[in-house]
Amino acid sequence: MKPIISEWFIIGVSAAAMAFLMLWTAGAGMSGGRNPFMVFIALTPLFIIIAIIIYVYYQFKILRDIPDIQAPDAKIKVIQNYLRRNTINVNLPFYGRIRRKFLSMLVVAYADKGDYLAAFETCEKVWRFLPHGFAARSSLTGEEAAIYADEIIVLIHLGRLKPAESLLRELEIKSFSDSAGFFLAKLCGLYLLTYKGEHKDIAAAREKHGQARSFLSDRSIEERFPMKDFKYTLLFLEAKLDKLEKKYDQARAELENITYDSPNYGNKRLAREELEYWITRS
Repeated sequence: MKPIISEWFIIGVSAAAMAFLMLWTAGAGMSGGRNPFMVFIALTPLFIIIAIIIYVYYQFKILRDIPDIQAPDAKIKVIQNYLRRNTINVNLPFYGRIRRKFLSMLVVAYADKGDYLAAFETCEKVWRFLPHGFAARSSLTGEEAAIYADEIIVLIHLGRLKPAESLLRELEIKSFSDSAGFFLAKLCGLYLLTYKGEHKDIAAAREKHGQARSFLSDRSIEERFPMKDFKYTLLFLEAKLDKLEKKYDQARAELENITYDSPNYGNKRLAREELEYWITRS
């Protein structure tokens, strides 16, 4: 997930602000006859700005480091610790966006763990930190489309296919400002058709699978969603479609491939569960 603003932007603004305030402080000290109280008053804004810069940089550092944590429980602990320390539940323009990013990461971590109920409850919290009138927007960015996509996929895993289908219809009538939004809409459509498990949907699911796969060459999508592993997510859905078509050997090989090669905990867990269920039913 990309930082809200780059670290170089923070460094540049900080350097400019500190240079300006140092000059202003020196002038205030001279005009005040070097009165310590006047110098202290003049320095106060500098201290406040430095504190804010340190705080903001720390939030970005946490956001940047979370995707490198492999175990979902460890990710959840880091994010929950942040949310406990930052308890203001006000949707301020800048603060709300940071909080929304942490909550979105928490949704993914819960889903990877398999705690879909907690993931769904967190999805509802994400909506509280969206801009006013968000649902009425006709165009979305990839990150905004991901808010819909995460909830749709969580609902599907909870077996709530009707609400998932309703939310998918809302997503599909949107336009998107980047390729990630189009990809996520295709992925959600594929997910829903696959989990419906109806033979009449297989042809449509195969078509959506091909459309979604065509986006894998777009490296920007992978870079924007480092907690996801779309390549093996698509392979998992392909394995489920192969099972529906009774291509059992091919499906088993694909699931085993995921357990060996996917770096994503959630994809490995789903593949293992599918294999274990298959073994116990055979």
